[in-house]
Amino acid sequence: MITTFVCKNTGGFFRISATEKALCSIERLPQSVPVSSVLPLLVKIANEQLDEYFRGERTTFTLPLQFRGTPFQLSVWKCIVAIPYGETCSYTDIAQAIGRPTSVRAVGAACRANPFLIVVPCHRVVGKKGKLTGYVNGLTEKMRLLQLEKDILCCKGLHATLSESTSPFVTTLALQPPKKE
Repeated sequence: MITTFVCKNTGGFFRISATEKALCSIERLPQSVPVSSVLPLLVKIANEQLDEYFRGERTTFTLPLQFRGTPFQLSVWKCIVAIPYGETCSYTDIAQAIGRPTSVRAVGAACRANPFLIVVPCHRVVGKKGKLTGYVNGLTEKMRLLQLEKDILCCKGLHATLSESTSPFVTTLALQPPKKE
């Protein structure tokens, strides 16, 4: 049975749906709503990991996810999960990586259908040449998440510069120590 809970953390309010064994969806809520008073352990762990992400203490998630989608969507989400923290890739690059180079718009549709916001980081998928396009919670939120990741990397003594990766579908933020002046 799938149960839904509302949680609050540093990043705002989230609706998290889960079974006893896995998460079924994570979505960000646009405004404050009443928070669930009792959370099962798995939902509590998911909320804690989201909170750690927003505080800059977590760059990857270790949560059991129950994906439901078409084979195409699953292949897109699998590519998105592989995009490292602080890096971006284009819709075109993902389409090429999954062997469907003419399915760029379908990649965008799969991003919009992503049931696990932030955990499956569709905010890291951008248009050609890094242009910010489409995000289910709006471009301002997409920009905020990308900036959060960039700021955390910089706070850890790394300087992020946009460059091409050796990966076939990831445009990376090359990490370098800050320049001494």
